[in-house]
Amino acid sequence: MKVLLQLVQGFRLFLRRLHDALAPPELVATEHMTGFWRAAALGAATNLKVADHLSGKLDGMSVQELALHCGADPNRLRRLLTALASIGFFQVKGERVFHTRLSACLSAGSTTPEGSGQIGKAVEFQYRVQWKNWNELAGVIKTGLTSSALRRGLEASDPEAGRHCLFREMDGSAQEQNLFHGAMESVTELSKGPLAQAFPWEQFSSIVDLGGGSGAFLSHLHTRFPQSRKTVIDRPDAFRDIDDKSGIFFQEGDFFNLAEAKSQEVLAVADLVVLKHILHDWSDEDSLRILKQIHAQISDNATLVVIETLSGEMEGDLIASFADLEMMHSFQAKERSLEDFQQLFESSGFRLTQSVVTLSPFRVLVCEKKQ
Repeated sequence: MKVLLQLVQGFRLFLRRLHDALAPPELVATEHMTGFWRAAALGAATNLKVADHLSGKLDGMSVQELALHCGADPNRLRRLLTALASIGFFQVKGERVFHTRLSACLSAGSTTPEGSGQIGKAVEFQYRVQWKNWNELAGVIKTGLTSSALRRGLEASDPEAGRHCLFREMDGSAQEQNLFHGAMESVTELSKGPLAQAFPWEQFSSIVDLGGGSGAFLSHLHTRFPQSRKTVIDRPDAFRDIDDKSGIFFQEGDFFNLAEAKSQEVLAVADLVVLKHILHDWSDEDSLRILKQIHAQISDNATLVVIETLSGEMEGDLIASFADLEMMHSFQAKERSLEDFQQLFESSGFRLTQSVVTLSPFRVLVCEKKQ
């Protein structure tokens, strides 16, 4: 599996470098410089719910009808979709608009032939929330502060500066919190199939997902492995659409304070604890606090699974490289290498026993408590 991923990644890297080697450098630079044009166009289409309105329409829709559903001007909508069609999202034929393989994954209710869908929620989060943070990247690199700290005019010497990150900023906006949780569901949609296949989840009787949001990942596992008890521990703002997650239990809690009685009770009987896309949001110091909290509360025979993107695994890995920048400007955190994770585990009382490659951008890191 790892060899297959490396071959695919290597072929994509070869094509990209071949293009960059043959094209005039000014053209290559211009294409990269205007990348935000494409991101903005995708964000606008997602905001207008174009993909949702086209979902299930095998014969497409007319531009006029689609504009009516979107509440948009037909001519301007056509111009947006024509631009997106040039990069493979949507197809405009005469007066009709059709889905393509790429645009189908923007629909909130779609599933592509490759098995992923709902990526539109992540597109909208980037477009409406993270855009302003990327705009502060140069200042972040100069000062070592987060984007939100810079926007508040804080300096490195200010004791408040280190506490200002995207999470704190979103605390003041229910809308941004909802967008964030929707984006996390998109990430789950991207990876839930490969992750479910890569690890023997059925061997565990009680699974706890720390920071598991609305329970999308555990809900997917429950459809395949219904025999185990599955519980999400997270903040209450993360518990969205709970009625749709039958079979999943939700417990309010904070992974920085797992000594709280109700969290203790859940963790004490868990034989598997999951941290999915959590540690990359936090500094080494905070990540150690989280891991030590887990270590103190779980039984000696329990297993810890950490699911993350690994840096430095494949040359030219755009997702890991640019995700690292996002972690930097939003949280003063980073994407980590396998060696970085091993150090964190060793320092918090865990031992890495297995590193599982999946057909997704994410690795499953399996740990046990050191005896």
